[in-house]
Amino acid sequence: FIAQSASRIARGLFAIALSKSWISYAQKVLKLSKMLERRTWWSRCPLRQIGGVPAEIYDKLEAKRYTSAARMEALKEMGVREIG
Repeated sequence: FIAQSASRIARGLFAIALSKSWISYAQKVLKLSKMLERRTWWSRCPLRQIGGVPAEIYDKLEAKRYTSAARMEALKEMGVREIG
């Protein structure tokens, strides 16, 4: 219940920020809202949502900054030794 409400509040703040033309604030609140909806933080590897992989693998990926969509595409082409 709390996670759902937090997401709704963030979306409401986003709508208010857009109506007031507070662009930088709107961008920050939208980013926060997406993180709350997906229940994952921007600095964390999206693969954590899958589960079943040892935490040390996720930590290595995050240390190498493979968290963005472009980096995830690069991961598809890497071998096991390149990933770590």
